[in-house]
Amino acid sequence: MNKNLEKEFKEMYGSSSGLREKCIFFIDTHFIAQIDHLKSVGKAFKEGYARGVESTKKDLEEKEDLLETAWGIIANAYGGDWDSAQNKDWKPAAEKWRDRYHKDSKDKLL
Repeated sequence: MNKNLEKEFKEMYGSSSGLREKCIFFIDTHFIAQIDHLKSVGKAFKEGYARGVESTKKDLEEKEDLLETAWGIIANAYGGDWDSAQNKDWKPAAEKWRDRYHKDSKDKLL
């Protein structure tokens, strides 16, 4: 028996009369206390995890909203006529962005 537990047991129960019942009660008491502690740790972890998930979901929703806004701006640039863009690098860049945006959106649905 652990020295601290042994000392606590002797302080609580003194004599060895009815030792078996005292031991069972003592062990049960400590076992239940440990289970209660583990339950509270598990509950705290679960609550912290849930807060983290909610925070992550909120961050993702905000980022998705920003990407959707960016796509709307890009799609409507030059009145939607990308061929009229004066910068020749702009159209391939916009097409690349569009293709990636729609690919990521499609992957989310699958």
